[in-house]
Amino acid sequence: MAEISPTTAELNALSDTTDAATGVAIPTKGAGLDWFPDFAEFAWRLFKAFKSSGELRVFKDGDLTYGVRAGLYMYGDNTISYAGSTGNAVTDDATNYVYLTATGTLTINITGFPNPSATPHIPLAVLIAAATEVDLTNITDYRGRAIWSVPGAVPALLDNIVYFEETFNNVVTTDGVTLDVASVVIFDGEIVYIGL
Repeated sequence: MAEISPTTAELNALSDTTDAATGVAIPTKGAGLDWFPDFAEFAWRLFKAFKSSGELRVFKDGDLTYGVRAGLYMYGDNTISYAGSTGNAVTDDATNYVYLTATGTLTINITGFPNPSATPHIPLAVLIAAATEVDLTNITDYRGRAIWSVPGAVPALLDNIVYFEETFNNVVTTDGVTLDVASVVIFDGEIVYIGL
């Protein structure tokens, strides 16, 4: 189902208002012939409000090449800065998976995104190349997978803990599995971390 846009009346009602969420001032409708400064200010505010949405975005820059916008992301306690790039080659007649490794290396392959627990990464996009070209409609943004994700196995493992030995050498789960652990962190009477 397609997203429904506001009606013309609803859009006209936005004239000379300011969007509360972004602070973007909307130009006054029918302000006269000198509309460009108001439009330029509107565009500038819009660009500022949505700057982060363009970070690490994949875009087409040639028939069989793509670029990636500069951006920042977190890996543990470290901020990783990616400077951006252009002219990156894709494999023709294939589905290409583009991602950044945890250390900021741009990677592309035709086998799929790696398992995050084995290869921590930021999925960027999937590009489908056919007949010596990447069609703009065949670039699918996957950055949202890095923003919206379910925690891995450690929280599920914590739910199954029955008890642990005082020396922290062994943790026993409800499944009867005994884990050899290096450390256990307890916060407010709850186990919050297990160092395996």
